[in-house]
Amino acid sequence: MGNNREPIRLPGSITVDEAADLSRRALSAFVAMRDDKTALAGWLTGDYRVATSFGPPRQARARGSAAALAPSGALRVDEVIEGARLVVHAALAAASSPGAEALVACLPTVVHVLRVVDFRGRAGFVPFDPPRARLADRALSLLVADYMTRPDHFRETFSVSARPAARRSGFVSRVLPVHSVGGAANR
Repeated sequence: MGNNREPIRLPGSITVDEAADLSRRALSAFVAMRDDKTALAGWLTGDYRVATSFGPPRQARARGSAAALAPSGALRVDEVIEGARLVVHAALAAASSPGAEALVACLPTVVHVLRVVDFRGRAGFVPFDPPRARLADRALSLLVADYMTRPDHFRETFSVSARPAARRSGFVSRVLPVHSVGGAANR
């Protein structure tokens, strides 16, 4: 987020609101998807790929690199998805509060978004898909792009449901400490 490069021009007549809608759709699909490898693959090659298509082109990923989506340690795919979803729910709760301080406090050091401008000259942000990004960071980039493009609209229209309960004992403590914010992830 912190670079001073010129914004990328969105292609054709795509507006920053339409780009933010694609981020919102991908984030909503992530929150609602099943906790399995097939659902994750479908999301990564579907809604997520569309939402991140405005950033720099990706090089083909080597087979077996799904481990890069996980935090360190040997976790199953369902645990990786569940942990990322808990991080996203904490960030959604933080984004719903007035101001941006709570949201900023629960974000990783680097958030993968780029400044863009549309054909009308309106500025916004889009997520991009960097190599070896963790799944939670990918999902958070969708949230941040939408939020930073239209913060008032985001707070008014994105509902935060209750945090899903962790299904495995000890799992939350292994995954969440990096992203927890003042107990918001543990409510």
